[in-house]
Amino acid sequence: MDDYANTLTHIIYVSTASDIFNVEQLPALLEECRARNQRVGVTGMLMFSGNSFFQIIEGDESVVQAVYSKIETDPRHYNVVKILEEPISKRAFGEWILRFCVVDQEALTELGADYDEMLDEVPLTDSRRAEKLVTAFTSGKWTDWLQRMEQSALTKDTSDISFAFQPIVDVTNGKVLSYEALVRGPNGEPASAVFGSIAQDNLYSFDFHCRKVALDIAKECGITTNLNLNFTPGAAAIEEFGLDRTLSYANEIGFPQEQIIFEATENEAISDYPSFVASVKRGKRYGVELAIDDFGAGYAGLQLLSEFYPDYVKFDMALVRDIHRSGPRQAVARAIIQLCDELGISVIVEGVETVAEYHWFRSLGITFFQGYLFAKPLFEGLPRVKIPKVTLRAAEKIQK
Repeated sequence: MDDYANTLTHIIYVSTASDIFNVEQLPALLEECRARNQRVGVTGMLMFSGNSFFQIIEGDESVVQAVYSKIETDPRHYNVVKILEEPISKRAFGEWILRFCVVDQEALTELGADYDEMLDEVPLTDSRRAEKLVTAFTSGKWTDWLQRMEQSALTKDTSDISFAFQPIVDVTNGKVLSYEALVRGPNGEPASAVFGSIAQDNLYSFDFHCRKVALDIAKECGITTNLNLNFTPGAAAIEEFGLDRTLSYANEIGFPQEQIIFEATENEAISDYPSFVASVKRGKRYGVELAIDDFGAGYAGLQLLSEFYPDYVKFDMALVRDIHRSGPRQAVARAIIQLCDELGISVIVEGVETVAEYHWFRSLGITFFQGYLFAKPLFEGLPRVKIPKVTLRAAEKIQK
């Protein structure tokens, strides 16, 4: 491989494998990285220990920087920390497109090379600093640091949260069907402020933590109705963060599993439909009900209806707003309501703020509502419900 005069550089970094990565994916990852390195003229080594990566990449400065930029945004790992970037006089790895070894995991060594064997073959003495960094990684110093960094981030991300509760009302009898748990900051800060501080790599673990905290507070509040718990579809089938773990936790604290309604937003694409559907079907065996939130606003709504088998569909607020004044939105709403009727799915209209919006949907036979018109979310408590007693004609006058 030709070296480019005065432009050779190496970058050394460490990172942590993310929730979506497992060791079974290592062969495919290696094949992908080796093909890339061969294509762009990069050489180097990759080490894996526990759930931590250590990599040295070397080659033309601009190419190495471009490769590292892509590495930084790869969702298969996070806590990507550049240890070193500096010019080098010659390549340390010669013809090694990507040498690989696993540290202290004998069962995986067939994927690459033994550590001692690799060091015997690599002239790392040409880069004393690189040699010391490799030794530090294999001795566990960098992996320990990454674990402390991750634990610190998780503690920060998941400790400072609480919940508000907003009722879903059955207007035929004035009773609460369920309370939706809405994440808040420790002092009632809005959900946007909470999620704005969460690293994308911690989203699924944070999602699970939210459900646990919501169950704790719901139990403290003495909720005896159903409880709507939001979940990110991508987390549903992950064993350590999924719906099964949530149900186990509910059982641990004595919250009835049959009172839980899992609420999936349609705003996130579901990459693994079979696992997702299998997970929610297992929940149904415990009497759990399922809802699609923000229906009509996101991905594959009709596919969700046909494969997800929800008990409830919640109308997106954008569809609800001023619907009594919008013919096109009325046509869409009628079609969805008819489809849900034929499939035996109950409709919940959320985000209702005006009497006119309420009466328009009520005239179509809708009985489940949620919104400021009935009750605003109450921080760490259960708000009092009010149901308007205004006629449709009076409601129209109110709007003028």
